[in-house]
Parts: sequence; structure tokens; C-alpha cells
Amino acid sequence: MDKRGESDLLWSVIQAVLIVSVLGTIFYWINDVSSGKLIVAQMDAKESALIVDMARPGTDIIINKTLSITQNNITANFGGGSFSYSTFNPKISTKTIGNGTEVIA
Repeated sequence: MDKRGESDLLWSVIQAVLIVSVLGTIFYWINDVSSGKLIVAQMDAKESALIVDMARPGTDIIINKTLSITQNNITANFGGGSFSYSTFNPKISTKTIGNGTEVIA
């Protein structure tokens, strides 16, 4: 086989791999959107941030979701990523309890 045939074959393999990876990524994203995972994670983070903002100082809140809370950011994770919302209350302390999170506002 000459050099041109080898480079054409290599280029065809590279194109095939790229097309399959792009189509796989699109399929995975559509699957997440159709199952509602994205919306549920976004709602969990936003509702939790609103609840913490509405709480009076010293209030204990128990949320039955696994959330990551750092300083004034509440993050809800799902299989492919995460959504984060910030709160106005900079003094939040958290503790993990079983399947949930205890937030002291």
C-alpha cells in the first residue's frame, strides 16, 4: 500500500471515531434531559437556597437531599454535573445526617 492509501485510511478512522463520540455525547445529554435529572437537580439547589434565605438566624433546617454547601453556595449534584445557587446568608453551617443535610442558618 502506498503512503496516500495509508493516510486516507487513517483519516477515515479518525473521522469515524469523532463522529461516534459526538453522537454518543449528544445521546447521553438527550437521555439526561428526557429523564428529568437536570431539572430535578436545578430545582433542589434553587429551593434549598430560597429556604435558607428565608430562615431566621439560628434556625435548624433539615433537607432530605444530598447537597454540597460551601460558604453561601448550595450545589446539587446529579450524574453528569451539578447546579449551584448562592444565598444571601454568608453564615451557613452544615452537617450531613443520614440521607440528608442539616443546615443551620
